[in-house]
Amino acid sequence: MCLRPNDPQSICLAIEWVTHKHALAAYNIVELGCQSVEAIAFATKVVDHNLVAIYESLVALHAMVAPWIIRVHHSTPRLLLLNWFLTLISFNVSYIAPLVALVVPLMHYFLVDFTEARPALDHPNRPLRPILIQFGMLASIWRMLVAVDMTNTLYFHGRRLSAAAFVRTSDHGNLILKLYMVCSTLWGLVLLVSLAHALVVANHCMYVHVNCHAIGHEVVDGSLQGSVLGSGVFALVVSRCDLPLGIYNGTLNQFQSLVYVGIKFTNMTPWTGQLPPTTAYEFVEYARLTRVPDILQANLQSSLTTLWLNNLPMTTFAIPNAWHNLLRLSLSNLSLAYLPQNITAFPLNDLYVQHNALESLPAELAHMCTLDLADGS
Repeated sequence: MCLRPNDPQSICLAIEWVTHKHALAAYNIVELGCQSVEAIAFATKVVDHNLVAIYESLVALHAMVAPWIIRVHHSTPRLLLLNWFLTLISFNVSYIAPLVALVVPLMHYFLVDFTEARPALDHPNRPLRPILIQFGMLASIWRMLVAVDMTNTLYFHGRRLSAAAFVRTSDHGNLILKLYMVCSTLWGLVLLVSLAHALVVANHCMYVHVNCHAIGHEVVDGSLQGSVLGSGVFALVVSRCDLPLGIYNGTLNQFQSLVYVGIKFTNMTPWTGQLPPTTAYEFVEYARLTRVPDILQANLQSSLTTLWLNNLPMTTFAIPNAWHNLLRLSLSNLSLAYLPQNITAFPLNDLYVQHNALESLPAELAHMCTLDLADGS
């Protein structure tokens, strides 16, 4: 019998639609696709192999078990079993795994190993990512509560759950369901095979901080081995090291996905070579640079949009033409008596020139249509 609380026909139609095998299979394909994309991203960004194994195993379990639940004959237990099963999977992959693998390590970096005055991962879409993660967490919790409520509703309005007989769905399209079962099961096996590969490959670190004082030696090149760290390093910080010539070009360009480079508290004087093509943020602070190093003079990619040159013994300063893509520039504590005349020719959004010997800022800055902030305090 159909449930008949207030509007029997609408309730029957709704239950019939949401419990239809094809509807459940279609929804499951979408959810499994999203989880698979997240699993691949998780495997490439999380260093802890145990967490990667747990995450991919949950997605593989979803892929191999859910099709068999959809094949259950009675619509009520089919809906309840699938909803509970997917709720538990979703809760773990959207809440527990990100909390343990991402939030806890990030809190450690921000509260314990806070090497940067600001996050190095600035991006126009950066505020969107935590919102989406939080939405997934809330959705999985809401889904679990709905599963409890649905169980109680069906229990009180129907017969025994295993014997509840809703309008039976058509058997047409069984071939499509069988194809879905085979493909989903095979995809689960593919995930398990890829998991075995992920457990034996080298590390894939995203953030690397070489603090020579902390590790007890000055060999920066020895600490930056692509075969050990992986080629997908996103952010690199080198601090408190004997680095008179900067990071060697061959060492730096092992990491072709490098977006952030920070060099702090070194004795660097010249620095030659070329930045990796993906570098967008360059921070050099507390070095012995008396002029802009050669690596920042030419052959810069359009990806470089942020440059911090702070606390350096520069009394004069010239802006190279290669900086034409810069949006954020900091020249703090350089003992500058004046700013270069061509500074107004660049599309800067933010300019920081605090703690210099400037008597005033150029009047032309007021006419720069792109400039949002100029701090000369």
